[in-house]
Amino acid sequence: MEEPKLRKKRSLMDKSVKEQRKVLIIATVFLVTLFFGSSYALLSFTTDSNTVVNVATGNMETTITTDKQITLNGKIPETDASGLENADPVKITIANTGNLNIAKYVVTLINNTNEGITSNLDYQYIKYAISEDGENYISPRNLGGSNNIIYIGYDLPATTNNTKEFYIKVWLDENAESSAINKQFTGSVKVEAYSSTSDLVANLKSNNTSSTCQNPDNIKWVDTDGTTYISGSKECIDFNYLWYSGKLWRIVAIYPDGRMKLVTEDAITAIYWGSDTEYDGSYMYQWLNEDFKDTLINPDTILENATWNYSTAGSLTPVRPETIETQKTKKARVGLLNAYEYYNAYRNSSMSGNYLNIGYSWWLITPYSDSYVIRVDGAGNTSFDSPLYIANGTRPSVIFQSGISLYGSGTKNNPYMVVGNDYANGNVGDNLYDRNSGEYVRFDGDLYRIVSTENSITKINRNDILRDETSTSIPKTAITKNFASSAYFGKEGNTQGDTYWDSYLNNTWYNSISQTYKNMMVDGTYYLGLCGNVNYKATICKDSATVLNTTTTKNCTRYPNPGETGYDANKIYIGKVGLPRVGEMFSAQLGGGSNVSSTMWLITPYSWMIMNIKDFGVLSATSPSSSAGGARPSINLKSEVKIACNSLKCDGTESYPYDLTM
Repeated sequence: MEEPKLRKKRSLMDKSVKEQRKVLIIATVFLVTLFFGSSYALLSFTTDSNTVVNVATGNMETTITTDKQITLNGKIPETDASGLENADPVKITIANTGNLNIAKYVVTLINNTNEGITSNLDYQYIKYAISEDGENYISPRNLGGSNNIIYIGYDLPATTNNTKEFYIKVWLDENAESSAINKQFTGSVKVEAYSSTSDLVANLKSNNTSSTCQNPDNIKWVDTDGTTYISGSKECIDFNYLWYSGKLWRIVAIYPDGRMKLVTEDAITAIYWGSDTEYDGSYMYQWLNEDFKDTLINPDTILENATWNYSTAGSLTPVRPETIETQKTKKARVGLLNAYEYYNAYRNSSMSGNYLNIGYSWWLITPYSDSYVIRVDGAGNTSFDSPLYIANGTRPSVIFQSGISLYGSGTKNNPYMVVGNDYANGNVGDNLYDRNSGEYVRFDGDLYRIVSTENSITKINRNDILRDETSTSIPKTAITKNFASSAYFGKEGNTQGDTYWDSYLNNTWYNSISQTYKNMMVDGTYYLGLCGNVNYKATICKDSATVLNTTTTKNCTRYPNPGETGYDANKIYIGKVGLPRVGEMFSAQLGGGSNVSSTMWLITPYSWMIMNIKDFGVLSATSPSSSAGGARPSINLKSEVKIACNSLKCDGTESYPYDLTM
């Protein structure tokens, strides 16, 4: 704990003014209330009583108790010296009552608004001080509305009667003044406990069953050179999900030193690999380590600068890439799974039934030969494709450095999350444009994902294609339409009417949106650069292919907007509703599996045709006016849009998306 700090003395005049302010408050401050207890928690499993909260995450369980509540009814604002002297201390006890060691625990003070109690006193007017021995208190601090952390502790092993005690004093800050009149704050202590990756193998193995698992023998733990691979069928493995940077990941391997290899649950985009099979210098490397990496939180500190092995396999028989005679490797923060790692996911089940089979085609990092790269098809089988003429889905892979602390149970509905303020979920009232690419929001009753933010404008894409809500099939029947009467979305001269998506989305569908949500929308810029067997950046960049193909160029010269020199109406569409583009985040088929949806239109032209994602996940091109397909609307939201929460929990995951307000 840090040492107490001396406060600078105020002048007599300053003190006089403060005393006058207090006199003005005394007559009306008696309705200011503050409760400080431990009756509420936000993690996956809670059991409430007046002063005890049990928080269970897998085999990790912590109990927090307080010996009393604090009530500040009728209290007036106080100086730090007065608060420290007069406030009644509350003892807080943290106990590890599970069987998993706790590497770190974070104690926060939260308001109880979600329990139906309105708190309208700002956090900043609550002052507190902490002591580990009940006598020596740290320098008083104001609560902060963004995190409200009051204590951080480390190393609480799973041993009998292993507890940590500390004390807290709370009072109303002297600067509250008239802002605190007739206001109320009701708060509770919350504790979140985190395990380190060194404990993760044991924790995963102790949770190796799921409610849908018919044959537990389908779950295996494959150890190769000390590396533990998770292997088994999808109905049995529901304990290795991890949420990081707005994306859901699967833990596929854990190394002896605690590092973890992850792969995204979904294909994030679908692009051409490049002009040859080399990962180094490919479009794929560029997209993963520029466009995708830029959406990750602190990638240079949390992710290993790993060595990605892309040695040519020469066959579909899986072998460890390190044993291939001619080695090819690349250092990078982001890569793809290799064929051997995918093999370990199905070696104890089947290709079609293994937990990494998502029903759509996606690239592996392993070349089959000088002309082909291995991919996983929609049935879960491995085959190979031309890197320049076939564009499969892309599932990024990363390696977490050792010692990263996690919390959660690892299920899809309650995935592991990374400890730390930098990974915190959004709070009610936060600007939407400050959130992470990939997080889920609820817009007019439907689920969307944040794609990107630019100039405080947030672009979101619908998570699923539009469907016929009167349909009784499961899933509901996809609505299919022709793209437009030309390859250029929403352009003057296109045939209008509900036959075409460009007109339907910006008229019939837009008009079906409630006025509350229409008020949140703003016209967006949608780039229409040609993309076929070329770098994905051609969709938005007017630079030459030579410039686009250099992996040292993160940005590019975008196609000019109206009014700018060089503006080309065929390269940009500006409107309320568009579609995802090639190379954009979440422009692939998402969820559901092969053939349960339909071909999905993108907004990107390819010559006179238009790009789309087939129902098995491959990027293709089709006639815009004579072929029907589904659509996932893409819209832009104003900078004034903020996070709301109309349920007990909103953390930006698919299970608990953010609500929106203005």
